[in-house]
Amino acid sequence: MVSIDNGMVVLDSGRLELFVYNKYLGNLTEIEGDIVNSIGLMPYRFYTKWDDEKPSKVGTITIPSTVAFRPTELEMDQTVTIYPESDPKDYMIMTFFEKEKCWSNMLIQSMSAGMSFTKAMFAAKLDTNIPYNMLTPYWQLIGIKNNFDVGISGPAMGTVVRHLCRYKKDRSVFYSQILEKNPGIGQVSYQLLNSRELCAENGVFASISFEDMNASIDNSINITRQKRKQPTNPLEDIIYL
Repeated sequence: MVSIDNGMVVLDSGRLELFVYNKYLGNLTEIEGDIVNSIGLMPYRFYTKWDDEKPSKVGTITIPSTVAFRPTELEMDQTVTIYPESDPKDYMIMTFFEKEKCWSNMLIQSMSAGMSFTKAMFAAKLDTNIPYNMLTPYWQLIGIKNNFDVGISGPAMGTVVRHLCRYKKDRSVFYSQILEKNPGIGQVSYQLLNSRELCAENGVFASISFEDMNASIDNSINITRQKRKQPTNPLEDIIYL
């Protein structure tokens, strides 16, 4: 599909579309003239012929750094459903045609790439059309390649991702649990919780300790309404003493 020519990635044939999630703009993606500097984690569609209407392949590029893309065409605010099981999302679409130089093969090393990715994940601003099973490996790799130390081990990263990613139809359920019971559901039927929502979902005490009273009240009401068991925190027993 692509080859390397003088340090540049060249599309050998057909047409390639890369989908930049709108929430990346100004955070993980910056436009500078004809160049789009963006995190290298996004869905793509490849078309065997440049004028084909149906893609021959749909997937995810995983370049563990910021990439200087050179698209031929740029379309803003396009609502797209990447996979049949996906929800429609708004994207900026970068289009590349055959024999064109698409981006540099040299990684732009920057600690800010790893830091920005980590912040975006905890703020729930990552594209959930990125397969769940790619999140932890990419988080580890972008830290290694850009000399950014997240401060936690690889297994702990997996635990964090597990807690942040919830089933999109029930945020109280870990998406990993759904995958274990029904692997055929696919890797993109999840939602991301931000750090405040995560504390609230882990119990009323946790949301109060995170200074988010609104989340605490909402969560308490929902737990009562749904007749769910109230999660507890080990610190509660100490405070009660």
